[in-house]
Amino acid sequence: MARGPEYQLILTTDSGSRLYNPLSLQHGFKAMRKANTISPCTVNLNYRFDSKLFTVADPKEYMLQVWYKPPGGTMSLFNNYFITRFERSATPTPEGSVTLMGYDANILLYRRIVAAYAASTEARITEEADDMLKTLLTNAQSDANDPTPTAGTRAWPGLTVGKKVTAGPSLTLDLERDELLDFSGSGAFKQIVNASREAGTDLFFDVHPNDLQENSIDFMFDTYTGQIGRDLTDEITLSIGNNAIRNGKIVWDLSKAKNYIYGYGKGQDDLQTVVQSYDTDDYLRGKYTRSEGVYSAPSTDDDSLQNATDAEIYDKRRTIKVTGDITDTPQLRYGRDYNFGDLITAKMFGDTFDAMITSVQIGLKINAEPILKIGADYRS
Repeated sequence: MARGPEYQLILTTDSGSRLYNPLSLQHGFKAMRKANTISPCTVNLNYRFDSKLFTVADPKEYMLQVWYKPPGGTMSLFNNYFITRFERSATPTPEGSVTLMGYDANILLYRRIVAAYAASTEARITEEADDMLKTLLTNAQSDANDPTPTAGTRAWPGLTVGKKVTAGPSLTLDLERDELLDFSGSGAFKQIVNASREAGTDLFFDVHPNDLQENSIDFMFDTYTGQIGRDLTDEITLSIGNNAIRNGKIVWDLSKAKNYIYGYGKGQDDLQTVVQSYDTDDYLRGKYTRSEGVYSAPSTDDDSLQNATDAEIYDKRRTIKVTGDITDTPQLRYGRDYNFGDLITAKMFGDTFDAMITSVQIGLKINAEPILKIGADYRS
């Protein structure tokens, strides 16, 4: 009988020092990784877990390393999570009396804002989209920009911003008084990503472990254009026919779509700045398919209003969703043959298209049944 996947969960300090041997998995866990979002992790433990680390009087933040080995593959780090919630129940349950919950390192983007004043050089940026993300995070770690902090420092000594590679389209955007990324996926980073995509370049980002040692860890912020991982479209095909996709579904939806948006900026009445953003191919598809919308940004300068309206029309576009259960087969296994962020070929209902692996959840149920849920986004 073929061996199933293997896992290791290792609790560490926020510097990466290991605290225990790998945690018990008998009560189950779930760990997620999803592109351009803050991804969660939950671990259930029994009442014997030593919870002295998590005290009400002196709460500290710890981290959890989740390691994964697919059948026929090698053990590697799936993701690293900041433990942000601890629960202990007085009565043991089948699921365990202790629960640890947390989020991957993208939560650091939630912990910084664009603090710049409106119309300042830090808020109004003209730069290539991928470099703009790095500029915002660099500024968000600086104590030199107004308004300067009156207590502590904004700098993280363990987080490095990757080198700028200038691979995205040039944008001009006003970005002030907003979180870099929130738990819904919104924030300043989303506006940049949407504007980049409307300009023709898919843009992704993440905070990931960079220098991982047995008792230390540092992080890197990186950006990716096109796709996060490798282009495996000539090597990997997932389809209903080869049992790699089950319960497949394609949904094409324009119910609430907008393909022509008027962006209103500064000024009043007929002196107000108005720009227009549109998807010509989409609104010319039929006699009645032109669908208009309004984007109101009265504090946005004229030179950045167009890019902001372009980002809005991308957010309101018609959607093509391809869903299904991507499953392991002896020939095609996640973590061995393809990974998170890779571009693969998918076949469903006679259509062949590119898809990127944009979400992966691994884990164990309480009965030791493995959990593997893989999501892919339609690309072309």
